[in-house]
Amino acid sequence: MNSRIIISFLLLSLFYSPTMEAQSVFGWIKDRASDIDNAFTGDRDAAEEEARKAKAEQEHQDAMDAWEAEQAEIKAAQDEHTAVHALNANGENQLMRAIRAGDEEVSKDLVKRGAKANIRNVKGSTPLHEAVKADSPTLIDLVLVNGGEINAEDNSGKSPLDLAMLVPN
Repeated sequence: MNSRIIISFLLLSLFYSPTMEAQSVFGWIKDRASDIDNAFTGDRDAAEEEARKAKAEQEHQDAMDAWEAEQAEIKAAQDEHTAVHALNANGENQLMRAIRAGDEEVSKDLVKRGAKANIRNVKGSTPLHEAVKADSPTLIDLVLVNGGEINAEDNSGKSPLDLAMLVPN
């Protein structure tokens, strides 16, 4: 309030005329002080409103960033799911191809990521059929522990157990 009174007195000294009566001078100061007070209050209100808008915009941006990050995570999970479960033209998932290649590390990773151990390709073979053909005890165990069916028959009627008896020791 002190700065407003000083400004009022400065304004008064600029516009004061000797014909003003004391009562009108005080009325004029009071009016100017009220005008100045309203100007300061208006500036403060405008600044507060700007601060509220900036805060609201930041909160909106933060919410949008969080939503976009969540959407990216969902997309990545969908892409990973698709990659793990994608089938080639022969109906084989990545697990079957990794087992056929004898790649134990990739096979373990695919099982951890949810690759199905009982999927069948167009010939009716399962990952366990492929593990037996690869003659890999580690891969056979991996598939069996994760739900591979020992008696699942392929289109020619052979089960992984039948194939195991055909593999030379």
